[in-house]
Amino acid sequence: FEGSDVESFLQNQSTYAVNKLETDSFQLISFLDSQGRVEAYGWLLKNRNEFKFLVPGLIKDQTMTRLNKFLISE
Repeated sequence: FEGSDVESFLQNQSTYAVNKLETDSFQLISFLDSQGRVEAYGWLLKNRNEFKFLVPGLIKDQTMTRLNKFLISE
C-alpha cells in the first residue's frame, strides 16, 4: 500500500484496528461486504514506513477488486 492516507483507508475498510498495529508486526485482517460477508482477507504487515498486504494467490484478483472498489471514496 502506498500514500499518506493508507493507515486511514485500512482502518476504515478492514475488520482490524489498524491504528493499534505495532511497527514490525503483522495481523490477519479481512474486508467485508455490506452484509458482513468476507470478500477478501490476508496478512497485513506494518514496517516503519509502509504497509504490505499478503493474500493467497487464489484470491488475488478478488482482493484487488475489493480494495479498488472503495479507493476513490476514501
